[in-house]
Amino acid sequence: MKYKMLSGKIIELERLSSFEKIFLKELRHMIKNDESYFDVIKFAVGPGSPALQGKKCFDQKILKSPLYLAARDMALRHGIKQHVILAPQHENLKTKMPADPSKLSLIQAARLIGISRKAVMEAIDKNKIKPIRIGNVILVEKAAALKYFNEIHMAETQRIS
Repeated sequence: MKYKMLSGKIIELERLSSFEKIFLKELRHMIKNDESYFDVIKFAVGPGSPALQGKKCFDQKILKSPLYLAARDMALRHGIKQHVILAPQHENLKTKMPADPSKLSLIQAARLIGISRKAVMEAIDKNKIKPIRIGNVILVEKAAALKYFNEIHMAETQRIS
């Protein structure tokens, strides 16, 4: 079994253990279910991950291992799909990414508002929240997310009254 990375490099996964293959299957399942990028990356290469061989940190051997490379690449692709990670073709925009905590990823905005990431995208599509687009990444102002939170909760309160 071979895996083609974003860079175009081909990784051979045939020699992975059964346990490691099951780990990649679980990772694919998380991605298929569109789980949060932050949960996916933590599972893929976070402390205790099979990709880290059960360790809390990595070394050069782990960083070059096919399992680590594939798991990290899958998670990064998912982050790109969820508009959280800049796609390789937009790397030149990296300097335009704000380090300002007043800007939120879609996932962070969703958690703040109490809705799904997809619901945040729907609100953006309906012009309820103004997006900040940098390449493929979509951010929102924290103030805009809080305003939307107040609007939907006020509407819910009025509906119940």
